[in-house]
Amino acid sequence: MKRKLTSQSGVGVLLLELLIVMAITAIILAASSASVLRIRAIQNQTDAKTRLRQVSQAQTTVAYCAIPANMCSAAPLAAILPPPGEALQSGYRFAFVQVDPVSWTFTATPISAGFTGSENYFVDQTSIIRCGTDAGAPPC
Repeated sequence: MKRKLTSQSGVGVLLLELLIVMAITAIILAASSASVLRIRAIQNQTDAKTRLRQVSQAQTTVAYCAIPANMCSAAPLAAILPPPGEALQSGYRFAFVQVDPVSWTFTATPISAGFTGSENYFVDQTSIIRCGTDAGAPPC
């Protein structure tokens, strides 16, 4: 015996199919948003290391120009050098401490560990970027 589908049973099947499609879409969106956050955290870490490298190179030039016999000017580097204290940029909190023209420290810590980055960074007058918050941390 053939059974005819009524209009009500057809609507029920259609609603079930729509619910399945919506569930699959939600799963795909959840997976992609997690990977986007992970990629953004990696980009923030790369930006933080780049900033530490730029400041280290600028500070090395400033220290070199502080020696009177070298006769150079470090004035153009003012735009690169951070002011003493803390600043927020690209998901990281940067802290710059200038002891004298030769001695200084620059640290970067994630604003929200695990989301904006997972590594702490440190650099000083040795120009070695370290994965930690002090001079005893291992180089990255």
